[in-house]
Amino acid sequence: MSGRELLEKVRSTPSLSHLPFIMITGENASDMVRHAIAGGVTDFIVKPFTGALLERRVKLALQQARPAPKVI
Repeated sequence: MSGRELLEKVRSTPSLSHLPFIMITGENASDMVRHAIAGGVTDFIVKPFTGALLERRVKLALQQARPAPKVI
């Protein structure tokens, strides 16, 4: 399963759709970035990257995360 396929599955699953999704890839093709954004990716990191960059992006994604849906 590709990252884009996983993103589609996560976003289409109600119990998971609220989760932040950071896509990490070695490709920086503008088409791939556009598809990821259209698919609801929270952030996009292109390799190579540093641990500090990853830490900042994860913290930011968690700060911006939507609350989990209430189960009735």
